[in-house]
Amino acid sequence: MVIHQLPLKLSKLVNDSYYFVALEKRRGVDLEYIHRYKGAVSNGYGRGGKKLGVPTANLPSSLFQQALGDVGTGVYFGWAAIGGHPGKTFKAVVNVGYSPTFEGTENKEKIIEAHLILKNGEELDDFYGSALTLKLVGFLRSERKFDSFPALIAQINADINDSDSLLDETPFKDLREDNIFDMSKTWIGSGGGDEDASWEFSLMLTAMESMAGSS
Repeated sequence: MVIHQLPLKLSKLVNDSYYFVALEKRRGVDLEYIHRYKGAVSNGYGRGGKKLGVPTANLPSSLFQQALGDVGTGVYFGWAAIGGHPGKTFKAVVNVGYSPTFEGTENKEKIIEAHLILKNGEELDDFYGSALTLKLVGFLRSERKFDSFPALIAQINADINDSDSLLDETPFKDLREDNIFDMSKTWIGSGGGDEDASWEFSLMLTAMESMAGSS
């Protein structure tokens, strides 16, 4: 059980004459609103794979500025699917922001850049131009400027490891399935956009109640 919107996990509950509750602190909280984004992978700044050793798939920034207006900068985690891999859903760690550590060459616009967590020697072909769908379900940390690239790289690797672990836990693992990942169908989110780029935000509580009702 997760204590919603707090970095706490219920590890033990004794229902006796006195209640006993044991809480476990963890990185990552579930979002109040699930974020869904869909668009074609665009050319980014060439930093992820070349400078940091962490390849990313970027959504076209100019098409998502309206969507990101009220979205806080930072590191999120969730699920992703990419064109050319039907039926496959990947774990993802996603940065939303301006990349402030790259002083002098920060992003001019807020961007969405996703790193897909691959397992057991998995590889992805060049996916530029392919449809990318993202479902963000949790938040790790706010974006900040690091003193050095080694410090940034160490934090990115920690973010990847934490996201990988958290997505194996309830409620995040139960949110893997979603109609947005069916690449054979056109999806246009309720938040705005069109077939080229679209988004929506839906209450996490509604999704949780729906899952509970179907179990």
